[in-house]
Amino acid sequence: IERNPDILKWASQNKTKQKIVGFALEDSNLQERARKKLQEKGCDIVVGNLLSAMGGSESECLIVSNSGNESVAGKKSDLAKVILDSIGI
Repeated sequence: IERNPDILKWASQNKTKQKIVGFALEDSNLQERARKKLQEKGCDIVVGNLLSAMGGSESECLIVSNSGNESVAGKKSDLAKVILDSIGI
């Protein structure tokens, strides 16, 4: 079995002016796992969701960055705006 390339880590290592956002879908330990992904992959932020968020129109997510964590909840379309705001778009 050939291992797939780590595209997220590659993008973080090769960025110029881009903001790199990773996503972590987890079944438990969301904060810990999202923080680990942030550090290992070199992203600007990681958006963490629990598996229970799948399929609905509303969700709760944890936005993790080097400057801290922000927990947000609401309609997924509104959460998308919060994520974009958190990276300055």
